[in-house]
Amino acid sequence: MSEDPAQRPAHPGAFCSPIGATGMFSAGTPALCNAPEPGKRARWRRNPAFPAAARGRRRRTAVTPAVALPRVDAITLPPAAEADVQRIKLLTLAHELGTTVNKLKDAVRWLPKFAEWDFTVSSEDAAKIRQTMAQVAQPAADFSPREVAAAMKGGLAERIVDVQALDDAETALARHQAAGDPIAADQTAKLLGQYRKGMVMPEEMGQELALIDARAKARREPVPLPTVSGAPSTTPKAVNGWGYDLNAPVHYHEDGPIGGALRQMGDDQLMDVDGEPLYNVLGKTATDVVTGRKNVEEGIDAYIGIRDRLPEGSRARQALSMALQDMQTPDRPIPAMPERTPEPMVRLMTELRRYPMVRNDPKEIDELARIADEFAAGRTGGRQMITSVRQIANRWRHESLGDVGKFRLDDTIRDTADALEKIYKEDREALRPPR
Repeated sequence: MSEDPAQRPAHPGAFCSPIGATGMFSAGTPALCNAPEPGKRARWRRNPAFPAAARGRRRRTAVTPAVALPRVDAITLPPAAEADVQRIKLLTLAHELGTTVNKLKDAVRWLPKFAEWDFTVSSEDAAKIRQTMAQVAQPAADFSPREVAAAMKGGLAERIVDVQALDDAETALARHQAAGDPIAADQTAKLLGQYRKGMVMPEEMGQELALIDARAKARREPVPLPTVSGAPSTTPKAVNGWGYDLNAPVHYHEDGPIGGALRQMGDDQLMDVDGEPLYNVLGKTATDVVTGRKNVEEGIDAYIGIRDRLPEGSRARQALSMALQDMQTPDRPIPAMPERTPEPMVRLMTELRRYPMVRNDPKEIDELARIADEFAAGRTGGRQMITSVRQIANRWRHESLGDVGKFRLDDTIRDTADALEKIYKEDREALRPPR
């Protein structure tokens, strides 16, 4: 008995002859020997003469037909269903990260923030996402321990905390800008930048925002303090721990502006200010600036507040007023930066003008402008430029200027160099000088 030509064995993609011959794949699909175009060898391919419903072997068990999904690149919903759009975006993130239903429910109040993010949902993932959406409506008890354990390895909760911290910081920044408080707005913007670079954790962000808010409120609503009588204090002078005791309440270099003012005061440095000698009060404020507990603007505001409480005509008031003259230098315009200057260097140029010592003698501004010009001219870049920026720190300013922000200035410059280093590690071409 001869073999039926339509039933001859065929292998998908195998060479065959003659053109037009028929066969059957091992899966039961009808095959046809044909060539895609003249001059090419013929291969076994599915026979287009048979409709898709007739192909394949019959299944022995009946199954529930799957819901057909459109072959689209993204799930689209009518404009009226904006809440559903937000929900799909959130659930897409949940599907990517893997999470529990309870964490997903906790995220509901952050839906508007997630809606700003752009998630593309492939048609292959659409069924999984819709299934997840259906599951969210079920109580957590309906899920097996295995399903919950598998979902626990995700990180959506951490992402929610991240969004919350960003939302709090952006809200605080807008509030300080609307209130016309440049000090608080600048501090919040800097904190926000550090958070986005991964330099600050969410918990630290919340603590810092609370401190900035408290200081801003104190500036807006200052508590009136009584004028100092001029009588000497019975409390002894504190010991300055500069150079040997970092934890001392008074810890600053006495050759700086505050130390010089105290020497000029003579015995007036002992006058009582809220139960302590003026020496201790000014020393603790200077220590706050040295250690970074106060930035330079807050330190100057505190010095002014102390000066205004001192008796008119006293040596203490005159000496502190002389020291404040150099701290309250008017702002100066900063040089224009070349077009392709890396953004961390542009931010640093704006930061430098905050420091009185730089406004008085703009060595750091001039050096940074020189480096930016060298980069624009193609004469520096990469690690050489990063090193040049890092060397601006601690180059011209003595440590005695710590009570007017010298150490904070150095940290700001080093932070800029670190930001450039991070850019360089991620993309070496980003710091390549233009040609």
